Amino acid sequence: MNAETAGTPTTPRPNVSVQDAVAVAAALFNLGGAFKELGSQQDRNFRIDAPTGRYLLKFANPMFSYDELEVQNYAMAALAAHGVAAPVAIGSVNGFVLEQLSEAGLYLRLTSFVEGEPLTDAGYLAPEVIGELGSLCARTVLAFAALDHPGLDRTLQWDLKRADAVVDSLASYVSDEGRRRRVTDATAGAWARITEVRDQLRERPIHGDLTDDNVVCTVRLDGRLHPFGVIDLGDVLRSWLVAEIAITCSSVLHHNPTDPLSIIPAIREFHCRVPLTRPEVQAIWPLIVARGAVLAVSGEHQVAVDPTNEYAVNNLPHEWTVFDVATSVPSRVATEAILQSLGLSEPVLPPKETKPLLADLSGNYATADFSTASEALNDGAWIRPNIEDEVFASLASRDGYVVAQYGEFRLTRTTENSTQEPENFALHLEIALPRSAQLRAPLACRVLASTKSSIVLRARDYDLYLNGIKPTVGVGDKLKAGGVFAVPVRSRRVRVTAQICTDHALTPPAFTNASLANAWRSICPDPSLLLGIDSSQQDSSQEHSASKDMLARRGRVLPSVSHHYYKQPPHITRGWQSHLVDNTGRSYLDMVNNVSAVGHAHPGVADAASKQLRLLNTNSRFHYDAIVEYAERLAELAPDPLDTVLLVNSGTEAVDLALQIANAYTGHRLAVAHAEAYHGWSLGADGVSASLADNPNALATRPAWARFVSAPNSLRGIYPGMASARSYVADAAALMAGWSADGGIAAYISEPIFGNGGGIVMPDGYLAGMYELTRSYGGLCIADEIQVGMGRLGHYFWGFEQQGVVPDVVTVAKSIGNGQPLGAVITRRDIADALARQGNLFSSAGGNPVSCRIGLAVLDALNHEGLVGNAAEIGDYLHQRLIELAGRHEIIGAVHGMGLYQGVELVRSRETLEPATEEAAQVCNRLLELGIIDQPTGDRFNILKLKPPMCLTTADVDFYIDSLDHVLTYGW
Repeated sequence: MNAETAGTPTTPRPNVSVQDAVAVAAALFNLGGAFKELGSQQDRNFRIDAPTGRYLLKFANPMFSYDELEVQNYAMAALAAHGVAAPVAIGSVNGFVLEQLSEAGLYLRLTSFVEGEPLTDAGYLAPEVIGELGSLCARTVLAFAALDHPGLDRTLQWDLKRADAVVDSLASYVSDEGRRRRVTDATAGAWARITEVRDQLRERPIHGDLTDDNVVCTVRLDGRLHPFGVIDLGDVLRSWLVAEIAITCSSVLHHNPTDPLSIIPAIREFHCRVPLTRPEVQAIWPLIVARGAVLAVSGEHQVAVDPTNEYAVNNLPHEWTVFDVATSVPSRVATEAILQSLGLSEPVLPPKETKPLLADLSGNYATADFSTASEALNDGAWIRPNIEDEVFASLASRDGYVVAQYGEFRLTRTTENSTQEPENFALHLEIALPRSAQLRAPLACRVLASTKSSIVLRARDYDLYLNGIKPTVGVGDKLKAGGVFAVPVRSRRVRVTAQICTDHALTPPAFTNASLANAWRSICPDPSLLLGIDSSQQDSSQEHSASKDMLARRGRVLPSVSHHYYKQPPHITRGWQSHLVDNTGRSYLDMVNNVSAVGHAHPGVADAASKQLRLLNTNSRFHYDAIVEYAERLAELAPDPLDTVLLVNSGTEAVDLALQIANAYTGHRLAVAHAEAYHGWSLGADGVSASLADNPNALATRPAWARFVSAPNSLRGIYPGMASARSYVADAAALMAGWSADGGIAAYISEPIFGNGGGIVMPDGYLAGMYELTRSYGGLCIADEIQVGMGRLGHYFWGFEQQGVVPDVVTVAKSIGNGQPLGAVITRRDIADALARQGNLFSSAGGNPVSCRIGLAVLDALNHEGLVGNAAEIGDYLHQRLIELAGRHEIIGAVHGMGLYQGVELVRSRETLEPATEEAAQVCNRLLELGIIDQPTGDRFNILKLKPPMCLTTADVDFYIDSLDHVLTYGW
């Protein structure tokens, strides 16, 4: 079949210049203005910016007939009638909406211009945007439901009903032999699957090219492109209904090339509006593959016949990307994933009753646990290269077996600092065999393939793959059920993998990722029954599915005010150093968890807690050494004259207690704090918290005893810049002069660096001025070091040291317990003794032996592991890379903080400083997809907060910066 009979134009675009377009527009439409040619593979399109508006003038390829062009006008009208933004055809001075240049034989049309941003200019497409694209696709199909016209029945290269013929006709234009073979083979495979269901595919009028090129978008506050309109109806035809969504999905692939299944939200939204049958869903992925093949060969053909067509030349790389991504996952697997997402998947039947492969295995084995919760992988053991061998060896016995389960997300296959999901889901059983083992055929089968250490057996319903054994039969041999076909490779113990596959056309991998796990499970079910193993134990993939209900369960028993990160949060099961791991084994770099200051699952902390729990845990009214040792260590870290420690359970309690101490010591009642600050959630701590991020009504609901001064924000404050301390202090002095007569100033409380505000450093001299002012009224100065203290700033152990002051009271928590509820107030003895006027201090768990031992272990880790120095070194490197990043991305308005407490402030304009609030939220969501946990903070929620464990490495920093750079470059 030649190109023309396949519906492929053999002529280049019409030979029309800008000057020709100007003349035609003036003669036929009385239209003039600025003309600009727009890209097209086969036509000539000109945008006209005229005094009366913007228009599009199209000169159609001579290949297309009048009927084919006329139906496009009806299609535009149908879209408009159904509320879908689309061009409108405009009549000429002759009263025609289609004109023909008699001397050239060219048809042309003038339409209105749909204003908006083309989706093709977007980089990454978020799931929500992809879903909106699918919804728009469905609305277009519905708009065309009543459309009927002779021009719909046309022979067109883009009609996926002809994809095999188009590829066959144009494959020769692919000069690279390897690529050409890949295209023809992929098309043949896809067409075989399409042929199985083609008689069940409904036909409807469709757009035929509803892709990122032909969709226009609005830009919302989140900085994303959101589809709303349809343009270029040049491929309208009658074809398979399901081809419409397949074509739309194919255009998504080059935006998200590492995630082939990113198209599922589009299919799901389409299906909600235009329900698809199971055969139609089964056709989607083969049609996507066919579309990718057609794009590739058609692009090569168009460049060959029209080498000056820059649009075709520039589009060719992403057309090949579409094909490459479409063929990166087996069609059967992708189809199963789509079916599952729509609730159309059919249950997997377990293997039929068979004889066991290993007759003596049942009940005679130990289990090698490589899951994310495995105790064998504690203390970072999962990172060691040979840990699986070590675990198998530790469980080995003389005559028994060791089994690693099917369906387990192996933590041992997880990679830190990776933007991709790990391929760690085991699609096989792994068994350590004793040397006496014999493997027997589970049922009648024949040997399909074999090597010195592997064999493939083919039964009627599945193929059985085994590796790590020595076959005793040859290719083609037939086996009866129970017949011996293999023995261990050597006399010593070896490990064998057993895997079954229900699709004879597939060679399955040993492992897959979480996104494809359930799809592959339907193709490679659990082989446990074949080996005589009880498979009733729930595998981790089922646990993964069940964990999706965890959020709903949480919502049923916890109130909505019990906040959690992310709308769809990962289910975290393990932490190690600066990383967290979810229940699928996906590793996330933790950039926000300053609670775990010395690192997640720190061995020293864990050992201290375990040892003390086995000895004693009680309340602090008993006499034991841990509370004394820990209080001594904390007091040693504080500057003179701070010498007394009061232990509590949290930062909130520490702040509340500090305020009580100030009231008791001074006899005054007023506490002065900062706007935008956060200090805790108790009645007292919340009273001095004015952060709108934590309480939108904070300023209107503060108690009478709490007073607030302006936050000395160097970027957004009323006196911006680092030389503004004197002005802020002067304003505070004027306020406090009036307040002092209204109950007296008991305390001034402040974070030395605004942690909750995004790591903002105060102007030099500010705290010195505020402390002097507060003390002049007899008040105490409280330094809230809960977030920024204990070495986190790197160059300073305490945040107040950066300001060159010594407070009267210091509150600490969070990092001092590395996640254990532990807080403390450090002050002078005479100040602490003032509490006696209000009775005894007692906190049941405050200062308990376990918490104190954990606190001591944290202090030891800070010292012995050089974590304060690391915070300085790595913090400087992080700051340097963030400043470099800000030089490339205008959205970064400022970089705040120091050490390992920093903030990246996102703005829509560096001139107006309009906060990029919605953008910051979506940037964090995109970072999560890339394996990074980050969150926005500040009253405007536009600052990316960076307060990771203090064991952060340069590799971690590079991963974070490179990923953030990618997100800011390619979208979120």
